[in-house]
Amino acid sequence: MNKKLPVTDIKVGKGYISINFEGWTFCGCYISRTIDISEYKEKVDEIAQNVRSRKEEVIIAGDINAKSHLWESPISDRKGEHWADWIAALDLVVHNNGGAPTFVRGRTESYIDVTLSTRKISPRITNWKVMEEENLTEHRYICYEVKDNKVVKQIAEKQKRIIDWGTCRMSWYVLVTLDIQNVFNTASWNVILEKLRK
Repeated sequence: MNKKLPVTDIKVGKGYISINFEGWTFCGCYISRTIDISEYKEKVDEIAQNVRSRKEEVIIAGDINAKSHLWESPISDRKGEHWADWIAALDLVVHNNGGAPTFVRGRTESYIDVTLSTRKISPRITNWKVMEEENLTEHRYICYEVKDNKVVKQIAEKQKRIIDWGTCRMSWYVLVTLDIQNVFNTASWNVILEKLRK
């Protein structure tokens, strides 16, 4: 993740963390596959209400342990159906392109890591893909770019004396993975992890 992005607020909820940048919010979430369906729905509802309450655009990414045809899973389950209801209610866009499973354990493959966004920011999310590289977990990294012309202009303004922007184009992007520890690169990872597990 681009460390030059200005963070305006951080909120930690039950199973998710929201990081506010200027004009948009990144919401990383994890919901355990072992909890019962009623508790699962409560966690999804809290994440959805958090999205609904925000004025700015939102990107949601996480290990949601749910299956739905909406993100190219070959099967659907009750958890995926509950997400589908919220996706429709909030008019969210699913960015998974189904090219590869996001979770691999031996011969078992699954599509349980999902990237969603509000509609207005969705055209700025490009090059979504599941990475094939080894990462010491069963979840594969997910990578995509979030284009933001405002930030490009801000950085260009600060550096215009150094770089001739008339002959050089700048592409700004955010690399997002589901390895939250590496993404946020924070010393308080254990605190965040404990809060996400509650």
